[in-house]
Amino acid sequence: MPYVKVLIRTDPLSQFRLDGEVAVVTGGASGIGRTIADAFAGVGARVAIFDRVAGGPGDYKVDVSDESHGEGRVRRSDERHGRIDVLFNNAGIALRATDHRALARDWNKVVAVNMTGVFLCAREAARHMLVADAAGGSSTPPRSWHLGRRALSEHLVPGDEGRGREHDARAGRRVARQGIRVNAIAPTGCARR
Repeated sequence: MPYVKVLIRTDPLSQFRLDGEVAVVTGGASGIGRTIADAFAGVGARVAIFDRVAGGPGDYKVDVSDESHGEGRVRRSDERHGRIDVLFNNAGIALRATDHRALARDWNKVVAVNMTGVFLCAREAARHMLVADAAGGSSTPPRSWHLGRRALSEHLVPGDEGRGREHDARAGRRVARQGIRVNAIAPTGCARR
């Protein structure tokens, strides 16, 4: 079969709609998270931004590494919007200390945000998604749980992103049977403006 060149003449997002869906974006006040939040809003989603520096009317000030803080914000977002359809779990930090200069408190902060925070937000969002589905609240299954994880830090934890992918794969298999789709993206970070 000969190779056929296909030109896409329309915006690829024109085929992707989230009209009426509720999308939670952690780390959504800047960088990749802000871009994703804007893109979701642009295709019709109602966006709830979870960030330490959130400041908009539909935003929630959240420390994703604090279990009670995250639980309360997920619950408030669910009560406000009636459901959670998409979690884009993007909050993350990178500390640029070299191995011999890294302090234990820096290590603990990175692990708390980039690993524990991802786990806590995913767990809480999944709980709310599953409760809504059990009550007949889901109008468009499957729900999506996007783990937009950043690598812990190439300086502090070289190669650790493999463990994150392994966790994402296990979590994905567990919730897939219940109608939640898990996607994982692992950029190493982005420059801030």
